[in-house]
Amino acid sequence: MPGQNGNQLDGLSLSRLNLNLLPSLKALLDTRSVTDAAKLLCVTQPTMSRNLAQLRENLCDPILVRSCNRTELSELAKSIHPSVNHLVIEAATIFENASFDPQTTCRHFRIAGSYAVVEKILPGVLCELRKLAPNFTFDVELLNEHVIEKLHRGEIDLALGYSGQPPSGLRSQEIMRCRLACMMSATHPLADRIFTLEELTEYPHLMQKGGCGMSSQVKSFYERIGIEPQMSISSFCAAKSVVAGSDYICLHTPIKEVASEGLVLRELPDEVVEIDHRMVWPEYWNANRSHRWLRDHLFQSLRRFVERNDEPGYTVLHRQAVA
Repeated sequence: MPGQNGNQLDGLSLSRLNLNLLPSLKALLDTRSVTDAAKLLCVTQPTMSRNLAQLRENLCDPILVRSCNRTELSELAKSIHPSVNHLVIEAATIFENASFDPQTTCRHFRIAGSYAVVEKILPGVLCELRKLAPNFTFDVELLNEHVIEKLHRGEIDLALGYSGQPPSGLRSQEIMRCRLACMMSATHPLADRIFTLEELTEYPHLMQKGGCGMSSQVKSFYERIGIEPQMSISSFCAAKSVVAGSDYICLHTPIKEVASEGLVLRELPDEVVEIDHRMVWPEYWNANRSHRWLRDHLFQSLRRFVERNDEPGYTVLHRQAVA
């Protein structure tokens, strides 16, 4: 296989590797744990331990190493991880696509989503999927600043709510756009009147940092108007609590429920800053029918949610060409 991304899989002789061990190799690289890899492939832990021993002998490498009381990948394992993901998914796709049926196909997906997606939209969608694709299983987590790295390493199969164009090696589909708004306490001096950009700079600002790419767009806006945020918080729940009890202002995408939490949303004065929301996935998943079916279902579900709930400030997009 070509040495993509500078990895070394092409330098390893396939004659030294039992190809039946590739799924185990991928599971071990993805989870960095014999126990978790065994659970992922539905085999016993002793079986996975034997597979790891064979892989170590075949590759002349430990693959998993202990460091600071935790298990890490060896340098070789890190370098071949992207190619192993690519190889295993593409091989599986050849066989899965011929017999794909959402009612019978077994597939495990790892999804990362923005706060709004994970808290408001995915629970209902996952209930629907239980009926439509009963053998699909899921791990769901919040987006963080490592989302791109995780997508490249194969630790996440799909990201929902990413903003901006992802780097090469990843595909994306824009779902919706929304206008950036000012979130503040309902008792804030600016909460009940029209204000100017100059007045906006007179109060402290809190930046809610996440892994959806929105932070860079907010940062660019702050730089343009000469504001330096006094605080940054990764957790959206914590950011809401701080804003509700102070005169901090947080620039964020509109979320209707904040009105019930002592918060208000106000339009940016004299500015329209649009944030795009995308599905992002590794290229090697693009032709896989189970992944494509899931993407299509999620796209329609996200669009219906916004239309049904009349979310403020959001523009729903119809399906466009995949980037």
